[in-house]
Amino acid sequence: MCGRFTLHSPAALLKSRFGLSQFNFEYIPNYNIAPTQQVIAATSGSDRPSVSMMRWGGLLPPWQTSVSRPLINARFETLTERKTFKHLVDDRRCLILADGFYEWRQEESGKYPVYITLKDGGEPFAFAGLWDGNPEPSCTIITIAANDFFAAHPPPHALNLTAVTGKHVAGDKPSEQYKKPLP
Repeated sequence: MCGRFTLHSPAALLKSRFGLSQFNFEYIPNYNIAPTQQVIAATSGSDRPSVSMMRWGGLLPPWQTSVSRPLINARFETLTERKTFKHLVDDRRCLILADGFYEWRQEESGKYPVYITLKDGGEPFAFAGLWDGNPEPSCTIITIAANDFFAAHPPPHALNLTAVTGKHVAGDKPSEQYKKPLP
């Protein structure tokens, strides 16, 4: 489960890393992005990914008229089975930009946040996500089963950009390649 993450990389680095055009919004670095806040998401565009701000956790299932509980995460293993997400899998995928995330470690003296980044020093990456525009542009982060490192919590699904850049938003069907977490 992903409950908090960061995005503080320079805008120029984000644009070059993800092949994005100019942002049509003010980019403000954030070291503590929480559910229901605005996040930067890239969706498929005509010639390059389109980037916009979306509410993290505002997805509205088709049978509901208002958001009662934010849907901040979606399990990869059940995406195509759950009515909440299966209608979004084919054409409403997005990349949610980040450069780190927090997980909680249980110690005898209590719970402590652990800040996790890529091995290469905190370079930006993207979570695989789903989005919808009803009632407002909103997204959820796709999570996968935990590996030994995370043990207690499923990590967010950070896409391996060298292997699948653009494929997540371009419409390729979800496959085993997406289950491979970043190093």
